[in-house]
Amino acid sequence: GTLSSIPRLPGATPERWLMLFTHIGRKVMNMSSSKNNHVTFQKIYAARRQAYEEAKASGASPAACEWLKRRIGLANFPGSYYYVVDTGEHMFYWATTASEE
Repeated sequence: GTLSSIPRLPGATPERWLMLFTHIGRKVMNMSSSKNNHVTFQKIYAARRQAYEEAKASGASPAACEWLKRRIGLANFPGSYYYVVDTGEHMFYWATTASEE
């Protein structure tokens, strides 16, 4: 997981961050993935983000923009997406390179 990318600092270890995150929400999971993995889901969320931006720019109704925004969720930045796992849960991912991470 991405705990390995959290710097080791006095009083701010990855384990302490994980403990904090478990108290914030019932479920917290952040996964990084390569840009050539889950390509279909990456494309779906990129298209949703583009549709949202185009709707806002064209003066679409607030209801239409909100409908699109709900379908994007937290995947509101380039490379972010949700992937449906075997349990049916939607896991949040970020497609990245080693140098970006």
